[in-house]
Amino acid sequence: MVSFRGDAHKFYLKLKKEAAKGLNSEKLREIQELKEIKNFYETIDTSTLENIHH
Repeated sequence: MVSFRGDAHKFYLKLKKEAAKGLNSEKLREIQELKEIKNFYETIDTSTLENIHH
């Protein structure tokens, strides 16, 4: 069966695989990048974020 799952599912599988190995998921490059993006968006004021959304 062919599966056309998206990037989020692929990332979930990677996290699951790393957890099975006993590795800390906080050290994954993708998690660090997500934290950086979140921190960036938290610095932007609400009105600018509303304009980005629209």
